Order: sequence, then structure tokens, then C-alpha cells
Amino acid sequence: MIVAFLRLLRLSNVFTAVSNVLCGYFVIYGASYPYNDLDVHPLTMVAIASCLMLLSGMTLNDCFDVKTDMQRYPTRPLPSGKISVPVAYILGFGLMISGVAIASTISGETLAVAILLAIGILAYNAGLKNKKHYGPASLGVCRFCSVLLGMTAAPFPEDRYEGGRTVLSFLYPPEFALEHFFEVYRFAIIVGLYAVLLTYVSKLEEQVNFSQLRRYIQGVFVLLLCPLSVVFSAQGGNIWTALPFLFVNASMIIVALIRVFEIKRSEAIGILVRNMVWGFIFLDAACIAVMGHIEVAAMVSALIVPTFVLSKLIRVQS
Repeated sequence: MIVAFLRLLRLSNVFTAVSNVLCGYFVIYGASYPYNDLDVHPLTMVAIASCLMLLSGMTLNDCFDVKTDMQRYPTRPLPSGKISVPVAYILGFGLMISGVAIASTISGETLAVAILLAIGILAYNAGLKNKKHYGPASLGVCRFCSVLLGMTAAPFPEDRYEGGRTVLSFLYPPEFALEHFFEVYRFAIIVGLYAVLLTYVSKLEEQVNFSQLRRYIQGVFVLLLCPLSVVFSAQGGNIWTALPFLFVNASMIIVALIRVFEIKRSEAIGILVRNMVWGFIFLDAACIAVMGHIEVAAMVSALIVPTFVLSKLIRVQS
């Protein structure tokens, strides 16, 4: 029973929620700030909130898909009857409410982002997932919000912006300005776009289309190169510190992609999707590294270890 719940939650993916939050926090937390001034309480709380929200999304995804999964994936926890659907719904919504409640203890901005994330999760699972473009876009918004959660918990650098501003104040007048918008949210945008492309690739599991796959993967690699040439070079930062992490991310994708074109089966697409999901960890680490937090980036990249171990211990039937 415990294993069934762990499979339903897809627990190994939870560390990507942690890396998203750490990415948001440390791209705002100035490189000149000493680590002994770091307030771990809000960072820990938003990380827990993000994890609960991700687990909620995983659970509700299977709840809404249970009828389809009975035909395609009958061995999964819900179709197989190992976990009842009402219990799964209670678990999913309970995790979501808990995540929002924890976020509310940090700040009003954190609560607002958590609510937006909850809306994105519900919208995706309730119907947008079946829409060709709205589904990927909604998941992109969810990952964008996951990074924003971390940003709202960080001390805003008043030395770079006028006092009194907050992370979300750049989304609306009078503080909104395009150059500041891009500067503040650029890393969250990159993570969100990566999620969009990942979702497009995942849809090919149902019917492999190699021409579409090539286009999506090309988009992924362009996305990985853009930060090096444009985004990471803005406002200082050393783009070379991001290279090792982006190299690992690209290598994981390439290895899985070679397998896809070798066997030409949907199972190989599943491995590619898994590797791309794990790639969030290294993409987040690259964003952190380029902002001057090399030690933190290294620790974030180490999240791949528990991710890999849990994925082996808890195999989700696809």
C-alpha cells in the first residue's frame, strides 16, 4: 500500500520542485550577501509548499485520468484498485491546501503565487492537458510560479532597485518596465519555457512523431543556449559557471534521444521525458551558478542523487 501511494505521488520528481525554489531564491539573493545572513525559515517553508503543490498535481493528474488509464495503464495504483479514487482526490486536494496554507505564512506575495500555482494545476488537470497548446502553456505557468515562490521568499536587493519594491511589483504599473521585467523574471521564464517544451515532448508518448520531436528538441537546445548568450550575461554574472550544469542537462537529453531514434518506440520517449524532468535540477543549478552562488549550484545539482535512487526504488508503471 505504501509503495502504491509513493508511485501515485511520483515522489522522485519532488526534488525538481526544491530546485525550482532554490533557483528563484538565489537569483534574487545577491551574490555579495554573506550566507550567514541567510534566513532559512522562509526558504524552507516555500520549498515545502512547492513540494506539496507538485505532489498534489501528480496525484490529481491520475485522478482526472483514471478512466483513460484503465485502458492504457491498468497497473497504475488507481486503475488497479490499490488506491481508491476518492482517497486519491482527498490526498491531492489535501496536499494542495496544505501547500497554499504554508505559503500564506511567509507573505501575501507568496500566498498569491501559491494560489496562482494551484489554479494552474487544477486548470491543467481539469481539461487543459487535452488541449494542444494550452496544456503545455499551463504547465509552463506552473513551473514559472514554482520559481516565483522562491523569489518571493528572498530579500529583495534594494541596492539594485529603488526601495519599497517587491518581486511581484514589476508585473503591474507603475513599477512595470520591460527591461526590469526581463531582468527580474528571466530565469523563471526560462524554466517555464523548458516546461512547455517538455510537455510537448511528453505528448509524443501516445504517438511517436519524429519530425515533431526534432523540432521540440531543437527548441530545447536553443533554450539552453540562449541563457549563455543573452540572459546570463546581463547584469554581470559569469556565464562560464553555468556551462558544466547545462552540459549535463544536454547530455542526458542526447543520450535518451539516441535511444529514441534507435528503437523508435514510445517507451524510449518516456525515458527522454524522464531525463528532461530531471534536467530541471541542472537548469536551476546553472541559473544559480551564473549569479555567483557556485557552492549552492553544486548542492542543487546533487539533488539528482536522491532523485535517481527514488526512481529506481519506486518505479511508476507507464
